[in-house]
Amino acid sequence: MLVLGNGFDLAHNLPTRYTNFLEYVIKQRDLGEVEHTRIYELIQKNIWIDYFVRLYQMNLLRGINWIDFELEISHILKIFDEHDSNIYNKIAPLSELNKDKKLVLFYNLYAIRCNCPDGIRDVPKQSYSQLIENMESDMERMIKAFEIYLIEKVEEKDVVCISPNIQEVNANRIISFNYTHIYEKLYSDDKSKVHHIHGEVKRDASISNNMVLGVDEYWDKEEAHKHTNYNIFKKFTQRILKETGFEYRNWIENESKKNYKQHIGTRNRTSLSSMGITDVYIFGHSLDVTDSDVLKEFFTDECFNVHIYYKDKKKEAALIANVVKMIGEDEFIRQINSVPPQIEFIKQKDMIKK
Repeated sequence: MLVLGNGFDLAHNLPTRYTNFLEYVIKQRDLGEVEHTRIYELIQKNIWIDYFVRLYQMNLLRGINWIDFELEISHILKIFDEHDSNIYNKIAPLSELNKDKKLVLFYNLYAIRCNCPDGIRDVPKQSYSQLIENMESDMERMIKAFEIYLIEKVEEKDVVCISPNIQEVNANRIISFNYTHIYEKLYSDDKSKVHHIHGEVKRDASISNNMVLGVDEYWDKEEAHKHTNYNIFKKFTQRILKETGFEYRNWIENESKKNYKQHIGTRNRTSLSSMGITDVYIFGHSLDVTDSDVLKEFFTDECFNVHIYYKDKKKEAALIANVVKMIGEDEFIRQINSVPPQIEFIKQKDMIKK
């Protein structure tokens, strides 16, 4: 089984960082409706586009990775979520909210987005319900704009290199966190092998967009069930609403676990194939906790051995830190020191010409 993250697309020299998209948006804004009318319509008066572009221009972004993008959204949502649990109440004046610099920026941009004649003084005339509805609508518009960007600037780009690691794995099941079809384009055109767990780009405009672009749960378990007003922005909700499917669960339950159980009587730790263990190879994923609801099982169920590719030592250290956050230090040490190791880190080979 192979798990792919955005680092897979980046390894193929594709512009899939969210900052690449923001640079494209800024260019489209400068051009107006001249080059791309549809994109222009989607990004005009869009609170999330306005917010991210301003953060980018003011050098206030946390970083260039998608986890940073998600954290910026989560930061704003949580401030509103913490302040009032009744969505029919009026939005609190800025003076009553967190004086966070980014929230002040968002609040001002929201006043512009809603054509408030008296600026931020008019925002409290709206309810939290209206705020959520506007934010969700603009989020969907931004996702659609991103889909068009991926089709035109990524999917249609010639890729001149491939990964020998991916070729060697020759996986029969692929879980992709990417929206693009680069794996299918370069390594296998058998779409039944690939599950785009966060949706995928659709060239047919008549087909509804099913791309998931949201945040992780930011409340602890005890509080999460009390705070559900902003769940529309959370990945677990979006996966259900956008019907991205549960093929990967079928692979885990009906193939990996079933095969493992069938070999219970013939365990031999020196030969993984005789144990029914599934090898999981992870390429280009940060292993951040935002996707732990999908990934954690690979590290906690004994029917899997995990092999993690890293680009350099700095990346390896970050990956180790994220695995430790996911399963704990003691469990990590136990697994990496087992014979054979249940967790293995592998240096990526250099990309080669197609």
